[in-house]
Amino acid sequence: MDESELAEILRRMHHNAPYGERSTAVHLFGIRYVAELSAPHVSINTVSKLAGLDKWYTEVRKGMRLAKYVELNSRIAAHGLRLP
Repeated sequence: MDESELAEILRRMHHNAPYGERSTAVHLFGIRYVAELSAPHVSINTVSKLAGLDKWYTEVRKGMRLAKYVELNSRIAAHGLRLP
C-alpha cells in the first residue's frame, strides 16, 4: 500500500468519525495500519499531509504505539468508526 492510499483511508476515517471522536478514529487508523505505516518507503508525515491532516501525524504515531497493546474487534463498526 502506498502513501496516497493510506492518506485516503486516513482522510475517510477522520471525516466519517462522529464529532468528538476524530482523535479516536486517527488512533484506530494507526493501530489498524501499523504494518503498512512502518514500511521503509512510507512517511507518516507525508501520509498526514496528503490526507489534509498534517497536524495529526502525532496522533497517528500514538495509534501505532498502541497497536502492540490492543486488538481491534467488530464493535468498532457499531460505534460508527468504520474501518475500510
